[in-house]
Amino acid sequence: MFHRAGVDISSIRQAIVPTARVPAAARPSGVKIVYLKTEYRPDLSDLGAVDSKIWINLTRVGVGGRVTTPDGTEGQIMIRDTWNTQMVCELVPEPGDIVVSKHRFSGFYGTDL
Repeated sequence: MFHRAGVDISSIRQAIVPTARVPAAARPSGVKIVYLKTEYRPDLSDLGAVDSKIWINLTRVGVGGRVTTPDGTEGQIMIRDTWNTQMVCELVPEPGDIVVSKHRFSGFYGTDL
């Protein structure tokens, strides 16, 4: 989605290793690890009203749009349970970690948190 919006994503991979150090250091101390994933239903019903700013901005950059995934199958941008919302392999949650699906910038609005 960011690439389609014209955002340079080349530096994002540089954040993976330092980010992975945080849960790795916290787990031995018993700290609960919580992952937040921005993802939407296939019908975009959790994206907000069609005239809302978030709906307009995110659909403009392709949320819900169909794309070809790296394995050659068809997917939809930022749709729940698709390749497009999977975490990078270096940051995959471990058993016991909590994964929360979010639909806004906040991890609290309308989530199980």
